[in-house]
Amino acid sequence: MTALELEALRNAAMTLSEQERAALAKDLMASLDGPTDEGVAEAWDREIRRRIRSKTAHSS
Repeated sequence: MTALELEALRNAAMTLSEQERAALAKDLMASLDGPTDEGVAEAWDREIRRRIRSKTAHSS
């Protein structure tokens, strides 16, 4: 993409509504993250459940 094309794309994006720009920004940011490591996601899910159980046990 040339600098002029990029500038035209930015200008077009700036004409979008705030909600549309937010959705576009979210999609662009997600595209930078790379693929999700399912093992990490599962480990975090287990840790979150463990912390919730621990908190529930301590508040009784």
